[in-house]
Amino acid sequence: MDDLEPLIDQLTRGAERRGLTIVDASFPGEPTFILDHESTSVDEALDLAQQMLAPFIAISVAHLDADELIHSIDETPAPLARLARKRDGQAMGLELRWYGLGATALYLAGTDWAGQLADLRAQWESDRRASWNDERETRAVRIAHLAEQIELDPRYRAATQTQRTTVGRVVLDELRNAEDDATTLKWSLENASRALRENSALAYAPLEAAIDDLSSDLRESEGWRATRTARERDVVTRAYLLEHTGYAAPVAFVAQVARLAAKSR
Repeated sequence: MDDLEPLIDQLTRGAERRGLTIVDASFPGEPTFILDHESTSVDEALDLAQQMLAPFIAISVAHLDADELIHSIDETPAPLARLARKRDGQAMGLELRWYGLGATALYLAGTDWAGQLADLRAQWESDRRASWNDERETRAVRIAHLAEQIELDPRYRAATQTQRTTVGRVVLDELRNAEDDATTLKWSLENASRALRENSALAYAPLEAAIDDLSSDLRESEGWRATRTARERDVVTRAYLLEHTGYAAPVAFVAQVARLAAKSR
């Protein structure tokens, strides 16, 4: 069906012949049953309303607002825009409702071009979802790559916890490109930080289990023997642990190793 106006006229005249009052009413809740124009004619629907002793019927007609439809879609596809402009203001769908014998009925009719618009919009939504999924996957790959490169950078691994954010941004600035947005950069830093914490913990786990031997080896090192102050011993201990693991040592572990190494001075 290309034009609903003849159907609306037929519906109006048919209701008048049957003495069915047409009112502007809304029906809360779901209908008891639904009929459609493809399988049920207007006369059959009105006859049924009359047989159900409907006190009135309500007719609502939806008209196409091309501007509203087009503005609701980003980058509206040309075929959809053309069809919407061509049919702007025309009746696109009709609903006939009535109540009788304890049941609520809904009769539906629509144009073929309204179905075409719905199909075009559905295709646009499907394409958009696919595009979003592709963008999300591309971003995830990019974030993973940047995070890995940041975490592998010796400067980042050697940074203390207070230095890490600043150093991470410096490294990221060297790696980023013009297409990287704020979200990509944010998550790259967060993922790099998470990876560093995990890898650092793995690197220090065996040292913590052998802390006595580690402290003894540190005590015998040339750098340790040259220290005179607690500050110097802290610096040497940090450098010693960094050389062994590639990661800046936790503050508490540095203090513990330095304290054990200093016992036999």
